[in-house]
Amino acid sequence: MARIPSKDRPVIAAAIDPAPGADRVMKVAVVHLCALAAILTSASSPRAQTSFDGRWWIVVASFQNPDSNGNNVASIRRAARQVEACGVSAFNDWSWKFQGFQPGYDVVVVGGFRDKSAADRALARVLPCVPEAYVKAGRYRGE
Repeated sequence: MARIPSKDRPVIAAAIDPAPGADRVMKVAVVHLCALAAILTSASSPRAQTSFDGRWWIVVASFQNPDSNGNNVASIRRAARQVEACGVSAFNDWSWKFQGFQPGYDVVVVGGFRDKSAADRALARVLPCVPEAYVKAGRYRGE
């Protein structure tokens, strides 16, 4: 690889010397590729389609915790790592904070999704890593 110096930018590695005008073409190509990557990432990412106001949730794991204590921290972290292995972010909270969920549990969830079809698509990404995950309707009450 030859190093091609430039006054206006850092040194770039290249296999051959560029043709005249190639620098501008490369800059345009890089901008287009970055824009395409951003579009593809946001379109395919469950997180991009979620909101705490969403009605649909993927329940990754739940652990009995009637006293709302911190006894399930290790299990919660393990469940979050499982789902993250599929490229999806999860969070946890107490089930009583979700209208429609049974109180007395720590839950690890992905969502909320505005419609069930978006939740189902995200569930398809989660299932290879967490086969017991499922979609559930509910409203997050937050703090």
